[in-house]
Amino acid sequence: GDPRPKVRLGVLLALRRTGDTSAAAKFLEDSDTSVRRAAIQWVGEARLGDLAGAVEKSASRIPVTKEIFEAYLAATDLLAGRNPSQVDQLGSDVLIARMLDDANEPASLRALALRTLRIDHPSVAVPKLEKLLDGDPALRLEALRSLAVRPDEAAQAILRRFTSDPALRFDAISGLGHSAAGSEETRKVLFGLLDGPAQVDAIRSLSGAVDRPDVKDALEKKGGELVAILMGRSAGQPPTLDGWKKVAAEKGNAAAGERLFFHSKGPQCSVCHRVNGRGGFVGPDLSTVGNVLQRERLIESILDPGREIAPMFVHWKVRTKKGDVVDGRVVDEDMSPSGYVVLIDAQGKQTKVKNSDVDERQASKLSIMPEKLVDRLTRQDFRDLIEYLSGLK
Repeated sequence: GDPRPKVRLGVLLALRRTGDTSAAAKFLEDSDTSVRRAAIQWVGEARLGDLAGAVEKSASRIPVTKEIFEAYLAATDLLAGRNPSQVDQLGSDVLIARMLDDANEPASLRALALRTLRIDHPSVAVPKLEKLLDGDPALRLEALRSLAVRPDEAAQAILRRFTSDPALRFDAISGLGHSAAGSEETRKVLFGLLDGPAQVDAIRSLSGAVDRPDVKDALEKKGGELVAILMGRSAGQPPTLDGWKKVAAEKGNAAAGERLFFHSKGPQCSVCHRVNGRGGFVGPDLSTVGNVLQRERLIESILDPGREIAPMFVHWKVRTKKGDVVDGRVVDEDMSPSGYVVLIDAQGKQTKVKNSDVDERQASKLSIMPEKLVDRLTRQDFRDLIEYLSGLK
């Protein structure tokens, strides 16, 4: 085949139009994810049931992307006899939960299913997640990460147990930020980690309890750039855009950047943004942002988020006739007189307002992304975050 993925994809699409399905199996083995996704979709929509096993093998081949995962879900249902309208309306939650709960599915696909399910779904209840911690390494990690976003004591107790697990401790420590202020047991665990390899994550998790004298004293003894920021002092961050660009010119740690992105006491990136199924819906999905933005543009988008805002992510301020103000991004709208507008704010809360109740509606020139976000980051944090985002492809 041609070495260029776009050419191979073009050939696949041309063959689909001819109705010749003899080459579908070969495309399922392609090294390029976009070609494999198109091949999986082809098999499903053409009802090529004899290729069901090949589809599963293709979908579970590393890397497993969100697009391949979604194509596999749809193809599986089509091959099972559901019509396209049923598949489109199934609200993927049903399909995704079924895949997660099926121990016969490939672990890589079950892990992606776990990333994608909403946190209040029955399939991600704490007892089920705890059982997954004894399984495949990929599933263990995703189960632990699902627990790390839960503030309830049942989840936090499990996280405390896994702070000594070499493969899971960083994510476990990050999740403990939810209970550091209210749990003496959590604080005790985090204090014990202030001198180890996960000390930065432990410091950040303790930041929610910094008003407690014992926490403040422990952090002051540690010192450093992050502690200075948490205490509201100058930490020597660059005062200019060019200064931050010089900081980001040095290579960061992508794994540390990922932890920062999702950390419960970090810059809260994941409240608004999703990466490969995990995170919020307020801002753009960043799963492939490294393909879309060059490193310098990524840096600028964090330092000056209002510089360029895509129309679908404009921040609106709606004032009702009662004087209430609702702001956020428009996620749904019926423009008829009897219709409505639905806005989602920076915390992910959705509010529906009837058009008949609207007194004034204005588009903001500011991004919903916080200004001066870098004021909360150390220089190493910034390098790590840029390294992580630029690698998302």
